Order: sequence, then structure tokens, then C-alpha cells
Amino acid sequence: MVSIRWPFGQAGRGRAPEAKESRTGGVIALSGVGRPRWTPNDYASLAREGYQKNAVAYRCIRMIAEAAASAPFAVFVDGARDDGHPLARLIRRPNPEQSGAELMEAVYGALQVSGNAYVEAT
Repeated sequence: MVSIRWPFGQAGRGRAPEAKESRTGGVIALSGVGRPRWTPNDYASLAREGYQKNAVAYRCIRMIAEAAASAPFAVFVDGARDDGHPLARLIRRPNPEQSGAELMEAVYGALQVSGNAYVEAT
């Protein structure tokens, strides 16, 4: 009698190791034949492909912009906080369409997508 030493407990003692085979055959990957299609090297195309069509990138940029915009701004005059200062009112409500946090969220989002952002007072 041949003695087989099994490394994992007593369960397999006396049986020969089993052979495992895959039920699937060979796999062949087919892809479309042709030339690669590159995204044009302009801002609008790159932003569309990398931001609008990529859910992960979109969500990451939105989360960072929302978190950064939630940090409050404050105006200090002579070392004391002045909430009635014209600049403080402008930061809270920069235009009739947006609050200050909404504007800053848009600025931070544009900064991450394009690499720069501008705000112009008119």
C-alpha cells in the first residue's frame, strides 16, 4: 500500500488528487479592425470625454468642488470680523442667479476640469 501525505487535514487521506479541467474552451478576443480614434486635442473635446462621459471623474470633481465650496469665507477689517462689509455681502450673494457657495463650486469645478478658472467683477 502507498501512503500519501495530504497537507490539509485528514479529509483526503487515501484518495488520489483530482484533476481539474475547465469546461470552457479557448477564448478568442475579437475587436473592431481599423485605426484608433483619438479625441481631438482641444478643450471642449477633452472636457466632454474626460468629464461629461466619465461618471467616476465627474463624481470626483463634483465631490471636491462641493467640499471646497462649503468652506466659509469671512472678511476681517482691522483684525475683527465684519459681516456687514460690502465685500462680505458680495461673497454671500455674488449675483441674482447664484449664492456664494454655488459660484465657488462652479469655479472649483472649472479649475479641476480645465486647470484654470477666472471670476470677473462687472
